[in-house]
Amino acid sequence: MNHPSGRASTSYRRTFGGPNPISMSSYSPSYSRMPMSSGHYMRSISPVVPTRSSNYHHQQRQRSSTQPPRLTYEKVDFQLADAVNAEFLATRSNEKVELQDLNDRFASFIDKVHYLEQQNSGLQQELSQFKGQQQEGQPNRATELFQEELRELRRQLDHVGKERDQYQVERDNLAEDMNLIKQRWVTWMREWEGGVGCEGCLESEG
Repeated sequence: MNHPSGRASTSYRRTFGGPNPISMSSYSPSYSRMPMSSGHYMRSISPVVPTRSSNYHHQQRQRSSTQPPRLTYEKVDFQLADAVNAEFLATRSNEKVELQDLNDRFASFIDKVHYLEQQNSGLQQELSQFKGQQQEGQPNRATELFQEELRELRRQLDHVGKERDQYQVERDNLAEDMNLIKQRWVTWMREWEGGVGCEGCLESEG
């Protein structure tokens, strides 16, 4: 069955464009012999002409070979996530215990400071009474004892105040460390959830 040559030429031009002129240098005839019934051979010439379809397929193969590799997402290690979660909970629990211990010690120091302040106030009142009772120019032994005890209480009060300030600084530093660990944990969980979401998208696309 023969098809019209005009229709075939039109579809060819739509796909591959117009025909290219063939140069004589690209024409390389090849000879072959075909046997005939009389014992003679008939020589046939088959020209080799480069076509646009072969060039097109060659370019497509080059493009496919130079395409960048497809990005792949690593699978999320759930065991690693569980281990990190357990480590975070253990660290947070230990820090809570330490913070509670510091708070208790700080409260006990505050109570001790209040007690020493009350003792100091009472000794000052007693000292004032003895000062009023002592004779002019004659030192009183009780007054010296009270003054010495008062100086000792003041030293203890200063020491307790310094320890109180030190424990307060340690408590503030520990609270900052807990906030920093919490922020890192939240950031890690967001990244982990994002990785799980990307893996789910890839599995749905596959």
